[in-house]
Amino acid sequence: MTVLVLSGTTIGHRVAEALHGSGVDVVSSLPSDVTDAPPPGGVRHGGFGGQQGLAQWLRGHQVWAVVDATHPYARTMSRNAHRVCAMLGLPMMRIVRPSWAERADAGDWTWVDGHDLACQAAGQVGAPVFLGVGRQPLWHYHLLPEPVTARVAVDDGFPRPASWQVVQMRGAQPLETELRLLRGHRVMVVRDLGGDSHAAKLEAAAQLGVHVVMLRRPRLPGPQVHHPDEVLAWLRGFQPS
Repeated sequence: MTVLVLSGTTIGHRVAEALHGSGVDVVSSLPSDVTDAPPPGGVRHGGFGGQQGLAQWLRGHQVWAVVDATHPYARTMSRNAHRVCAMLGLPMMRIVRPSWAERADAGDWTWVDGHDLACQAAGQVGAPVFLGVGRQPLWHYHLLPEPVTARVAVDDGFPRPASWQVVQMRGAQPLETELRLLRGHRVMVVRDLGGDSHAAKLEAAAQLGVHVVMLRRPRLPGPQVHHPDEVLAWLRGFQPS
């Protein structure tokens, strides 16, 4: 019997390590563009083909529990997984890093619900603007005053204004790198990834006096925890015989 970890994140990798180290048969589902070293246990790449495809995969691989360790903004995947697990009667738990709203400096930022509001807030601060919101939502920001710098994990030639500077960079970066990237900007737009590993960008913004526009996390269904040990404790209550 298998535990499926919907992953592609650092914390998902850590969950797979914890499960595998505890003797659990674990399979990590990763986005197709992830080329980093795979987590221990089984690995699959790419989507499932919607709710029906996910349900078929779960049945076909004798999955008895699902851990959603996807990005906090992966709305479609999380909601599909929640609905399918409810339909099949499978236990499911989300694991996310603690929100940055708990930081002492969070009250100094502009918090918004959605990219259009983030674009409006950044435009009111003024250029230069630094975007760290991922690649897919960038079309919301095409009318920002220039110059604009956008950081993405993969630059596949996505449509953007010709004057934009695009930085291809995956994963958390040290403070020195964040300071170099942010220097000269007036405002940074980012998502509430939470935790410590990606927080260097916030320290850099504070040091440089760069205003932060923070996108709130979407509200997603189901219970959630913050640490792989909590996932292990939760799974013990559903361990099949």
